[in-house]
Amino acid sequence: MAPKVYPYGVFISRVQPPHKAHIASIRDALQSAGKVAILIGSCRQAPSVKNPFSFEQRAAMLASCFTESELARLQFYPLRDYPYSNTGWQVEVQRTLAEFTADNPPARSGWKDSVALFGHDKDNSTFYLKMFPQLTFVDTGWNAEVGKLSATDVRVGYFEGKQDYRDYVPEPVAEWMAGFKNTEAYRNLVAEHEFVIRFKDSWKTAPYPPTFNTADAVVMVSGHVLLVVRGGFPGKGLFALPGGYLNQDETLVECALRELKEETGLSVERKKLLAGLQVQHTFDHPNRSSRGRVITEAFGIRLEDSRDRILPGIRSRGGDDAKGALWMPIYECYRQPERFFEDHLPIIEWFQDKLEEKLPFTFRAETTR
Repeated sequence: MAPKVYPYGVFISRVQPPHKAHIASIRDALQSAGKVAILIGSCRQAPSVKNPFSFEQRAAMLASCFTESELARLQFYPLRDYPYSNTGWQVEVQRTLAEFTADNPPARSGWKDSVALFGHDKDNSTFYLKMFPQLTFVDTGWNAEVGKLSATDVRVGYFEGKQDYRDYVPEPVAEWMAGFKNTEAYRNLVAEHEFVIRFKDSWKTAPYPPTFNTADAVVMVSGHVLLVVRGGFPGKGLFALPGGYLNQDETLVECALRELKEETGLSVERKKLLAGLQVQHTFDHPNRSSRGRVITEAFGIRLEDSRDRILPGIRSRGGDDAKGALWMPIYECYRQPERFFEDHLPIIEWFQDKLEEKLPFTFRAETTR
């Protein structure tokens, strides 16, 4: 590796968990950059088999692998996922880098010479390395002792009770993960992993990998959105939009309305729900669900505000697959993203500005002359 030539370096990864190739790549970055930002992806999400550890936990695991002098040159930053907006994700990375380099900001024309993006362009999962033409890309390759190591393989072994995962993670990380096994969080993740395995096994004999269709209802009124609490795996106990699998004899909108009624008992007439249906959208990120390929059609319904300031009635104890239902202020949704199932919060975010209240008048900006 060449001597230090860049004032700043950046390494982007989910590190779920940090394995030996991650650490080797970061050490390569430290050899070629004065300061290195570690941007930890998929943060502020509910724990799942794919994303079991929080930002704080992953930062602690990473920090345990470096000396004090190395840590003095490392900074850790959380990154959210933006499954339906690559631009949103790019902007967050750019904003983070601006913060990281604030003590000596590079000239606008000098990012190429000042900031290097370190990583290994191995397959489609590292497509993001091509999204920043303003940075110099440095391919670190893989640590020879672990070859084409995948954090997915490490997680699978870990949640299946195998010990060989320890061969692929640094010793401090292995010790941290061993301690995590004694927590209720680990036991819940194992139960979810086992559920997903059984679910996928039930479709093993299909002639080709199945694609599932679901429908969700995004019902908003008075700055609130209607949610359910999931009663079973995956996502047991998490907030979600009312919705479910499409039956063979119904349309997508019929599916959304049926699931809405079954799971929430919403006391709004069907004709009013249809009158408030303003927009629908397909959400089809290939990795949106741990169950496999699940494509959902979401229907945005804007109800009229009540004159008596009372939200429409619901069955708070839930029904069908839901443990309960509730109206949540949209602001509160954004305060606790870690409690939302899969991509349901990004779906709410997508609909927020598209569901408009039908006002009897139009606000006009006042001007002075």
